[in-house]
Amino acid sequence: MILVSATKVALQDVSPVTVVWLRFSMGLVILGFAVAMRKQFSLPDRNEWAYFALLGFLRITFHQWLQSNGLQTSESGTTAWIASTTPVFMALLGWTVLDERLGWLKITGIVLAFGGVLLVVSKGDLASVSIGRLGAPGDKLILVSAVNWAVFSVLSRRGLKSQTGAFLYIEPLIAVVVAFFVLGEPVMFISLIGGGIILFGVWLVNR
Repeated sequence: MILVSATKVALQDVSPVTVVWLRFSMGLVILGFAVAMRKQFSLPDRNEWAYFALLGFLRITFHQWLQSNGLQTSESGTTAWIASTTPVFMALLGWTVLDERLGWLKITGIVLAFGGVLLVVSKGDLASVSIGRLGAPGDKLILVSAVNWAVFSVLSRRGLKSQTGAFLYIEPLIAVVVAFFVLGEPVMFISLIGGGIILFGVWLVNR
């Protein structure tokens, strides 16, 4: 999530598309260096190229584009809280697409997480939700990026064997602290309350 704050800083001088290309280029160089050091590289089977191309588009191109454009108007701390809801969307995808069962614990977690998001993006002004002014325009793009990350995570289970670590619950707090000291973003008490509700809801979903 520190990358979120770094991206926010970079957007002060360059366009979102430039940020996406810079991050992609740096990642490609680092990946190439790692492959060269290990001297282990093999191309996927031809019937898997489309699969990995789709994963690459969702993970790199589309996701970074959403976040870079979203951060133009969305605060770094808000972005971190919204992004932490990805496991909630994974649970909903499992229910709607994979026919996985949702118990009462997960349903409670989903409701709490979305309630927390409403608190964070509305900054406590829930009346703005009813008249369609839900947060900054970028908040909506960040929410789409959380859904996109969930889709990527579900699709990549077979090929990449992704795992969600305990840092999921720490990263948003770090992002808020970094945004305060680096970007001067205010730490609002209602955002901390909403963020705590989000993390508790996500914890229930993960259980």
